[in-house]
Parts: sequence; structure tokens; C-alpha cells
Amino acid sequence: MRSEDARTVHRKIMPTELIREQVRIKTASGTLAGELTYPFGHTSFAALIVNPHPHMGGHTGNSLLVRLADTMAGDGSAVLSFDYAGVGESDGPRIDVAASMSQFWQTGAAPEDPRLTDDTRHAVAWMTEATCRADSASLPPPLILVGYSFGAYAATMALTDTVGALVLISPTVRQHDFSPLRERTIAKLIVHSDNDFATPQPDLEDWMAGLPQPLETCCIPSGDHFYRGHEDAVASVCLAFARKTEPRPSGSGTRSPPNRTATVRERQQGNGSKAVTAG
Repeated sequence: MRSEDARTVHRKIMPTELIREQVRIKTASGTLAGELTYPFGHTSFAALIVNPHPHMGGHTGNSLLVRLADTMAGDGSAVLSFDYAGVGESDGPRIDVAASMSQFWQTGAAPEDPRLTDDTRHAVAWMTEATCRADSASLPPPLILVGYSFGAYAATMALTDTVGALVLISPTVRQHDFSPLRERTIAKLIVHSDNDFATPQPDLEDWMAGLPQPLETCCIPSGDHFYRGHEDAVASVCLAFARKTEPRPSGSGTRSPPNRTATVRERQQGNGSKAVTAG
């Protein structure tokens, strides 16, 4: 997969050599800076990574998001990461952090949240068009949205019929409205921690109980909200879930089960959703 008018950078990541293209995503008020990462040859699925809020490490250099992009691309995915307007090399005014944080602590939402959500919609449209253009002779690969923290909310608000699966990492269910998911039967993976200060586990479990199937959940013990030192565990679980969206080989009745790391243990929840605990 290759986008038009992009600068290409090659990086050797064993055992797969990845191509990295710096791209620009058009919006109504300028362009967003993005990076498209993919391997040589066929891509089995496409993924869009949606950052946390800029107040909470929301930029493409976030260590967890970099690990996610490299892991998925190394397994055969085309992955788009991007910065919101006003962040990094993206166009747009810089966020007034003091005023924004003041409103956030008063209301649970920041004034720029709608703009960041709109940025995500533009990124979804860009990635959808890119995958269709690259695979014009056949069905495009499935598109997966991977949203982290505030990015989980932005990804939920940006869902379209072209999205085949949704991964939400530490979704901010106390601060944002995720009610649209109650009407969505899209395949979902919820990754969370048992000691997340932003989204306590009891609140998250109550919310997950109201989500429709198909649903899988994964708890990363002691992952906190930032998953420092747990990046590989998060990336492995997300990759295993993403592999299930790959098109079936011709004549195959079922997909092969995804590989799991040795530290991942599965249990069946009473509501029928599959929970995965990564140690």
C-alpha cells in the first residue's frame, strides 16, 4: 500500500522491513500530519490509531502507540497514525492548556474535544480512501480503529460503515458519552487496567456489561492508564484481535485462531464476552 505525494522512509524492524510515509490529511481548516506504516507486499488489514488527548500524551511519539503501529505493521497491516490539529506538525492553533485544563476539571470535557473528534473523522475518511485506492482490483482490507483514552471516544464518534472492528484502550467512560456503541454490533475489544486512575475498573465493568456482542475484553494487571512497561502485552492482544478481521482464504469455512502470547489467559464471562488477562 502506498499513498500519493508522500515522503517515504524505510526502517528495518526485524524480522520485517517496514515502509514509513509522511502524509498530510486534509481538513476544513488545513492539514494533519500523519505517518503511514506498512510492510512490503500484501497487507492483510488496515488500522487507524487515534491518540489520547494532547493533555495526556496525545501525539504520534507516544511509546504505546509507536509499539502498536510497529507490531501491527510488522504482522502485515497498513497503519495510519496522525496528530490532532495544533499538535506536532499538524496545522492549527496551539491549545491553550491552562484554559482547557480548567474547563476539563470543571466539566469533564475540554473545549477542543469536538475539533479533535472531527480530525478523527477526516483521518477515517483518508484511510478508507487510501485502502480502497490501493486495492481497487479487489476488496479492500478490513479497517480497524484503535483508540486510546480520549482517542477511544473520538474513534467511537468517527465510526462509519467502512470500519470492520474497534479497539478501545482505557476508554474514558466517566468523562465522555459512549452510548452510540449500545446500538453497534461491530466487533469490539476493550483493553483496560485494574488500577487506572482515569477509568476505575468498577465503572468500566458496569459500562461493558451494557455493550452488545461481539465483545472481547482484556485486563492488563497494574497497567495504570499509561501501560508503561506493558506496551508489548497491549500490542500483542490488539494484534491477536486484529488478525480475526482478516479475510478468509478461498474455500475456508473458518478463520484460523489467532496466536496468543504465553502470558495471556482467557476466561469466559457470564454475558458471553471473551475476557483476556495479560500477565
